Amino acid sequence: RFKAQDHIRVCPMPEVAVTEGTWPAVRFGEFLTLYDAAAERAAYDAVVTAFAVDRSSNIFRYVRTVAHVVRPGGLWTNFGPLAYDTDHDEGHGHGLELSWEELRHAVSHFFEVKEEKFVDSLSAANGESMMQTQYCCIFFRAVRNDAESPGI
Repeated sequence: RFKAQDHIRVCPMPEVAVTEGTWPAVRFGEFLTLYDAAAERAAYDAVVTAFAVDRSSNIFRYVRTVAHVVRPGGLWTNFGPLAYDTDHDEGHGHGLELSWEELRHAVSHFFEVKEEKFVDSLSAANGESMMQTQYCCIFFRAVRNDAESPGI
């Protein structure tokens, strides 16, 4: 911490009434396991990924699975680094570490990238702390085209 008073501070929390059934369903687990199924084809209008793309052991399958679940004309928006700093199961080999240029090429097979920019972002950081992890993140917004997502 920079100052002694940085250890404890007020964190305002809004009081918002939430009606039961108004939140979307939440599914926990590995994205590829949950959504790489025929029943999920074009089932969603949008997919939002945050600090997730570089966590997949097979980034091409990840892109294809997002394309599989998003209907044509639907949206994929992403924010996160391409840090590839996870350990993957040695039995399945190491994942590819694509640059944004390479990943953009794969994304562009199924989506038209409408917006892209690099943004510096702190990860799980306390802004008043002397220890912080900062990533250069890729933000993109892409619209699904009509290309088939084979193999699912």
